[in-house]
Amino acid sequence: MMLRMAIGDRIRTIRRSFNEKGVSQTGLAKHVGVACHTVSRWENGIYEPTLSQFKKIADFFDVPVAAFFPAPTHQTRSIDKLNQLTQLAKQLTIRDLDEVLLYAEYRLQRESEAASKAQSVLPV
Repeated sequence: MMLRMAIGDRIRTIRRSFNEKGVSQTGLAKHVGVACHTVSRWENGIYEPTLSQFKKIADFFDVPVAAFFPAPTHQTRSIDKLNQLTQLAKQLTIRDLDEVLLYAEYRLQRESEAASKAQSVLPV
């Protein structure tokens, strides 16, 4: 039951904050192909969406399905940061996206090198 409540809270939060204005339960229900009272029941933890409904909801809000499930705090922050990055990236030009990708690859390489260096310093 606690999981259903957590899922419902996430659906409500994402729905209300979608595109700054939010979307109604009726609007979400139409997209998913369910009755509007079904969305209300999801949000109140009475029902939970099926896997195919989760996929439709996630596609509608442009978030991963995992966004609806509770995660440890650091994972939630990470998911929120990824969602924020995705929304910002949609506004960039292809050239800017290429630059962001190059920077991400640079950061990963730097972290990998630092980890390798730390491994080589450990006493045997």
